[in-house]
Amino acid sequence: MFKYFLLISCICLFFKGFSQENIWKKRQEIEKSLVLTQNQPFVPMLDLDQKQIGLINLTNQNMAEFERTCKDYAMIQRLDLENNSGIKKCNVLIICILENDLFEKNTKLLQKLNQNKELIFVKFTNSIPAQSWIKSIISVKNSDSDSQNLAAQMIFGGLGYQNQPAIRLKYTVPEELNIKAEKLKIVDSLANVVINIQAAPSCQIMAIKNGKVFYRKSFGFQTYDSLIPATIDDVYDLASLTKVTAALPALMKLCSDKKLDIDKNIGFYLKSLRNSNKYLLKIRDLLTHQAKLKAWIPFWKQTLDSLGNWKNDFLRTEKKWRFKKQIANHLFIKTNFYKKILQQIKDSELLNEKKYVYSDLSFYWYPFLVEKLEKRSFEKYLQTEFYRPLGANFLGFNPLQNKNIDFKQIIPTENDSLFRKQLIHGFVHDEGAALMGGISGHAGLFGSSNDLAKLLEMYLKKGKYGKKTYIKEGIFEQFTTCQFCPENRRALGFDRPQEPQTINGNTALNASKTSFGHTGFTGNMIWVDPEKEFIYIFLSNRVYPKRTQEKLYQLNLRTKVQQAFYDALKDLVN
Repeated sequence: MFKYFLLISCICLFFKGFSQENIWKKRQEIEKSLVLTQNQPFVPMLDLDQKQIGLINLTNQNMAEFERTCKDYAMIQRLDLENNSGIKKCNVLIICILENDLFEKNTKLLQKLNQNKELIFVKFTNSIPAQSWIKSIISVKNSDSDSQNLAAQMIFGGLGYQNQPAIRLKYTVPEELNIKAEKLKIVDSLANVVINIQAAPSCQIMAIKNGKVFYRKSFGFQTYDSLIPATIDDVYDLASLTKVTAALPALMKLCSDKKLDIDKNIGFYLKSLRNSNKYLLKIRDLLTHQAKLKAWIPFWKQTLDSLGNWKNDFLRTEKKWRFKKQIANHLFIKTNFYKKILQQIKDSELLNEKKYVYSDLSFYWYPFLVEKLEKRSFEKYLQTEFYRPLGANFLGFNPLQNKNIDFKQIIPTENDSLFRKQLIHGFVHDEGAALMGGISGHAGLFGSSNDLAKLLEMYLKKGKYGKKTYIKEGIFEQFTTCQFCPENRRALGFDRPQEPQTINGNTALNASKTSFGHTGFTGNMIWVDPEKEFIYIFLSNRVYPKRTQEKLYQLNLRTKVQQAFYDALKDLVN
């Protein structure tokens, strides 16, 4: 019986591999058949932060895959031609056409819209004749899901065209990179181990090689009750990934704009640190965690009395004029409590020895540093300078305040029995960041793997993405280089592989020595390998229902998944 089972399994694997290769061949044929005609170059779409994009389906077919793929790149609003208010708000309209009669019926209205908006037509048929007034049109032979997917990618520059290279991430199948789908089965298996042994209720995994997303999956359910399946669009609490995806891009850009010098002391910029032992601390030492700061301070304990109850001076169950910052359901912190946190950091003792000690504390200062140098809030600076131009739709703080995020998309974290005494869902898990109003440089950011992928691809390209330069190349290289090796492996804010690397180290054994990234307390890991042009993203909510669940760490599952990708890539030429 076993021989028959083995034979059947081999046959199934053969046909599955054959099927995958056929999918790639089909996608190749579709790509070659796409035709872009432009009287005015609206494709690929640039300056996403300046675009309000509407999608109009003038076909009798379901264009769900086209819409979904567009949303991988930017925020899209689905409209119909009768929605005048929605159309007025948009300066770009993507219009899918298939039936000639529907197109002719609406030609006059479309011509009128063409006068003051960018119109991009996607023609899923050859029956509609060319129109001289149309400035940009993509012709597609069929309207199946692969054709929809690739046509949408062409609009946003995920596909190169003629002699023009791709300018953004491409979403593809492993076979395009000559990766056999079977080699990625171990990734699926390890992810299922994470779920089955309850190392985390859910995880979201993404892998990118040479600017091509070849693996993107979610596993498990949002919680262990198995009611809501995890999806690739879910939004996770990024925990300490905030340091390298919020604080660091801001600091790198300030250096790039010559507004910040990391060899100056922090007190040069933050005069509030005068008359303290923090005033002369070098920013370079702070970013490499060797400035003698304590690892952390449990600020939340100040808000509780000796019996563990909330102190009325600091916490209220209703929003009041002095209690406006919400930190959980029906729980509000005193609006100026953040001042107590900053004062406590200022007054804290320094360690006796200058050596590497991972510390959150300096990252509480960086939002105020940005605000002082830029005259705008930390969050607004990040959204304006990075997240919106990149097309990172859900990346931000306090996700419940983001109208684009459905509450059901947000993954819950811990059932907090000590401080907030409830399930934390939609509010930042880290207590210190919560007490800062949800916005800090050390924690507080929420996002999906797809959002992070755009930022990390910009990192891989040394500060460039989508024909836009965010950070000067030299500055970026400085921040990702080890500063005080071998005693301290850290770059400026970024983590780097341990030396010598070990099987149970902080990265996969095959990660390049020049690679960099970070991990997050809630169960996350991001890693960028410039030598191999490889990006790895692992998001989870391992702290559900309690942070004491440490199987993800103990079994080193995140780096095992990372190594599985390196094994699949090892035979490829970079």
